[in-house]
Amino acid sequence: MSRTLFNYSIIAIFLFFAPFICNAGNDLQIEELVFQGDFISAEVIISSRLRNTTISQKEKVLLYHIKGDMAKIAGDMEGALNNWNKAAKIIDKLYPNKENYHRLWKYAHLSNYHYEKINPKLAKEYADSCSSLLKKLSIEQQKEIEIFKIWNIQGQAYKQQTHKNEQEYIDKYNQCFSLYNKSIDFQLHHHTPKHYLANTYHLFGNAYLDLSVHYNGLGDKAKTNENKELSRLYHKKATDIWLSEYGNKHYELAKTKFVEGLLFHYLANGNDEYRTIALNYFKESIQAFGLTPNHFSEIHLELIPNKEDLLMCLKYYTTDLLKLDNSNSGKSAFFEEAEKVNVLAIDVWEQIHSEFKGKNTNQNLAIYDLIPQQEQIAILLRKNNDNNLIVNEDFFLINKKLKYYDLFKEDVSSQNMALAEFQKKLSPKQVFLDYHYSHINKKVYVLWITRANTTLLRIDAKVIDEAKVFRKSIIELNYDDFQKSAISIFQLLFPNGISEVEEIIICPDNVFYSIPFEALLCSEKGIAGKDYRKLDYLINHVTISYALTTDSFVHQINKTNWNLSVFTPSFQSDEFIELPFSQKFGEEAISKLQSKTYSGNTATLTSFKQNKSPLCHISTHAIVGEDIASNFIQFSDGAFYQKDIEQLEYLPNLMVLNTCNSGMGKNLVGDGVNGFVRELHKAGVGTTISNLWEVDDKLSNKLLETFYLNLKDGIGSGVALRLAKLNQIKNAPSSELGAPYYWAGHRMVGEQVIINSSYRNHLPISLVLGSFILIVISLLSIIYYFMKRKTTKLI
Repeated sequence: MSRTLFNYSIIAIFLFFAPFICNAGNDLQIEELVFQGDFISAEVIISSRLRNTTISQKEKVLLYHIKGDMAKIAGDMEGALNNWNKAAKIIDKLYPNKENYHRLWKYAHLSNYHYEKINPKLAKEYADSCSSLLKKLSIEQQKEIEIFKIWNIQGQAYKQQTHKNEQEYIDKYNQCFSLYNKSIDFQLHHHTPKHYLANTYHLFGNAYLDLSVHYNGLGDKAKTNENKELSRLYHKKATDIWLSEYGNKHYELAKTKFVEGLLFHYLANGNDEYRTIALNYFKESIQAFGLTPNHFSEIHLELIPNKEDLLMCLKYYTTDLLKLDNSNSGKSAFFEEAEKVNVLAIDVWEQIHSEFKGKNTNQNLAIYDLIPQQEQIAILLRKNNDNNLIVNEDFFLINKKLKYYDLFKEDVSSQNMALAEFQKKLSPKQVFLDYHYSHINKKVYVLWITRANTTLLRIDAKVIDEAKVFRKSIIELNYDDFQKSAISIFQLLFPNGISEVEEIIICPDNVFYSIPFEALLCSEKGIAGKDYRKLDYLINHVTISYALTTDSFVHQINKTNWNLSVFTPSFQSDEFIELPFSQKFGEEAISKLQSKTYSGNTATLTSFKQNKSPLCHISTHAIVGEDIASNFIQFSDGAFYQKDIEQLEYLPNLMVLNTCNSGMGKNLVGDGVNGFVRELHKAGVGTTISNLWEVDDKLSNKLLETFYLNLKDGIGSGVALRLAKLNQIKNAPSSELGAPYYWAGHRMVGEQVIINSSYRNHLPISLVLGSFILIVISLLSIIYYFMKRKTTKLI
């Protein structure tokens, strides 16, 4: 019998006997299956028990907790939170008193979720909520809620916190160690399953790893080695338990072996000896998973519960092989092994995508920099350095699976689109620039795509530092730094110039998400005069728009009717100052743009959520940054959070967010920026205009008014925005007000919006009547004039 058939036979037997097992209430059996890594059988029993209408609510809580824990181990944090929330709802009904200790797990799970999402603020807030409920619990109550697990979660949350100085850093780790020690003492005293004890030792080892890396960065060799040895000590304690309990092939053993290797990876700093030690641990980890690069079995992979941990190991394994290849002048053995490991990593990545039902799988993997296409591109470029045709095609296809992959992964037609087919979608004078920053090669790569040709440009990574100076100089109005960096970046990114190009579509990566290409300088023309208005900007020559990925360029034009809703809230608290020019824009838009304006107290969350206009404009305050859960846009009666976008029933074709930093967010390695723009496009908005920094209230609204007038006249959104920016430069009353800070911050992403001609030419009834009356009055005036003149002659 094959292994696959055997597994399905086991499942069938469980399905038959599950009701009887259910009646026995054998929770220990489920726990043991999870310990062993047999999540398939555990899931069968749990699902059967949940279908049984006779089980108690307390049993349901336990089962949902276990389902959530299994999803967490697998790396599916959305699935984990979904099951934990189901348990929390039952607990809230069973124990309505918010001070009841049974509600501890609700906060613990939320802390755990945000820890995994690298949101230190919320992880700590929920960990603190646990602390308030942990007081004065009896030993029996502590056993009941398995308090040692909660202490572990709290320890993780506290060690993730930011710190202002060295003492704060040490204090947070001492707090973490105190919680881990309490957990270990409790477990040893009450003889909890050794599986949990090993988990705690593993966390202890991880914390000492952090300290070792920290002191290594400070150059303190003594403390680096001291904490390195403590890390190895606690990881060995965990490893000894895994080996004694489960043998040399187990998913937790594999995870601990990987982290042991990670310690030497972080401490390597060009030390090939340490990097080799790391490789040996990574190999041991893969063997503990039951795999080798040379003997890969898809059946084995299906049975590995924690594929995300495996993917993480494969990622670092590949990276270190490539670094050893580089430091050994291209030693083929390292490179060949890297190729094999990367193929395995891509298989794991594909299985994770096929298993997880959430829409954010690639985004979640990007949080930990786990997307294997980063290494795949590095391997591609190393292997086919002299064959540009192969490189260009493969680079194009691989890069599509990096940036914003989750937004388009269900669209098979676009995912399978070849480079030649994509080129046909470009007009003769369009250029599509697909960027990629390689953390391995430390270079920027740009695939320059036209209708007729493709060229892969390799650019020194110094352009990254130049781009940071460029952005800073714009915001700080530093003329000297601006003109130097703007010319330097243009020369690096456009070495062949822009002759015969009318439109550039930019698909950025890394720091390029945060800079306005429009403000690059094509020459030194006008620089000596130090007048921002007279510089040779890239926008003077071409129209520029932005795409999240090549797949987002498939549908290039979005035709829509003219129906604009404008939201300009006022604010009742001292937290936000009023925006008088936003208010004025909203008031004047009623007559100038025939908009439906919600201003002041009418610009509410409800009115926005009920909006059904295809064109939507918001001018207000916003907080947008790295803390994704805290990103919001302020309306008159409250905050609209980034996560609320998925609740919108109607989505406009064009969404304009004229708010501070609305185009920013958390930059995810290889997978774009997590912010309002991403969420809007994921939800279905075709085109967004957002801001790259805190824009000026007066001039930003003036620019967008001009944009809308252009759009209303039938000009496509890309050209309409360009003309509005050029108009602002030309008509600026001073050099400073013509600086890029005042016009370059507005970025259009997505499709070109064009207003339907039938709506464009259809004048409002009031305007038609007014014109008719004006014509009649003019005619009567002319008749009266001639009649009066004739009478005068008669006299």
